[in-house]
Amino acid sequence: MEDRRAAPRIDAGVPVVVIPLVNVATHWRGRVINVSETGMKVHVEEAFLDRLPQRGDAYRVQTDRDVVLCEVCHCQVEDEGSNLGLRILHWGATGSLRLLLDAVGSSAPAESGSILGRDKNS
Repeated sequence: MEDRRAAPRIDAGVPVVVIPLVNVATHWRGRVINVSETGMKVHVEEAFLDRLPQRGDAYRVQTDRDVVLCEVCHCQVEDEGSNLGLRILHWGATGSLRLLLDAVGSSAPAESGSILGRDKNS
């Protein structure tokens, strides 16, 4: 099967807090499974038994220093939590996730149209 992703995924394993923008008093702890310039997969310990996150719902994802605004593409409930597929809308503050992407991007061969392969000064 052909991979239709816009950007390559990088394994991360970085701890995060996921906060729904419709209820900022709520937050879930989890880990970023993988990340790219355009999206990320996050595993949260919450099984979302009350209401599953819906496609288009907005969330803030925070690491040690990263603050990323995302929207839900899909949600998959598993035995020990849930996986969220998130599209990145805006990268606010930068931390370990952004540094990981930058490090991999600077060592990867340039690809036509790939954000990772572009010169950051252009």
